[in-house]
Amino acid sequence: MKVIGWKGFWLFSTVVVWIAGCSSDPNPSTSEGKTSGESVQVDAAQAKETYQSNCMSCHGDQLQGAQGPSLEKVGAKFSSKEIETIIQRGRGSMPAQVSLNPEERKNLAGWLAEKK
Repeated sequence: MKVIGWKGFWLFSTVVVWIAGCSSDPNPSTSEGKTSGESVQVDAAQAKETYQSNCMSCHGDQLQGAQGPSLEKVGAKFSSKEIETIIQRGRGSMPAQVSLNPEERKNLAGWLAEKK
């Protein structure tokens, strides 16, 4: 087995630090981040309509959960931005909601984030 020497050690260390810094989420979630003071203008009527058309079949008519988890207090667990990302990309068995445009996703996420 060959010893890599100091140059190899420093190169390896640099690569490891660089990879660790390449997180896909530049602001990892913490419990403090859930109340980030985000200001999202929410059209509640539009958000409810979007919810009824796209989410209600899995999350229930009162956000109580059914096939999907309850969303009654989702805003206590996730920020508006985190909820928007989940809507956009999906999570677990929930598929990405590709039929929603960015404004609909943002409005729905803001409305859900108010549920604490």
